[in-house]
Amino acid sequence: SISHLPAPPTAITLTMSIFSDLPRTLAATAAILVLKHASITLLQVRERSREGAVLNPEDTSSAIKPLFPILGAGPSFGGRAFLDRCDLILMNNIYNEPMFLALAFAALGASAVPENAITITQVFLGARIGHSLSYLFGTTINSVFRTATFLTGFAATGLFAVSVLQGLGDSSSD
Repeated sequence: SISHLPAPPTAITLTMSIFSDLPRTLAATAAILVLKHASITLLQVRERSREGAVLNPEDTSSAIKPLFPILGAGPSFGGRAFLDRCDLILMNNIYNEPMFLALAFAALGASAVPENAITITQVFLGARIGHSLSYLFGTTINSVFRTATFLTGFAATGLFAVSVLQGLGDSSSD
């Protein structure tokens, strides 16, 4: 009977499961960041299609041209200004997110994982999501929030790096 089926996981139990240990935390963080990046890219494709702002001139005469009205259906997200914000988000992602993940996975491989690695990773992930959202909403959210989220992610990366170096120093004296 249906009453014997387990209840679906709640957001809290799912979150606790995803962030239960460092390998799962890093895998979940990487997956979430990839999905965030892909979402921004899709929003950008949608706005480019709507605005006719293709990057490659040959796209305007290619077989994909009939898809533009479908991909760009609905109201504008802000036209060129939105596209510029998406470019800034994607570039910022490229500079900041792989560096943190590479450091974290290297620390895991070198057995130099900081005690608070899961917390630092969660703070980094939250900061990166907040940073992207603050860029997407443009002037609706002021630059103080965007700067605060950037600095939080930057500080998390720095703290993780210093903690890894300390862990490497401690493990070399064993």
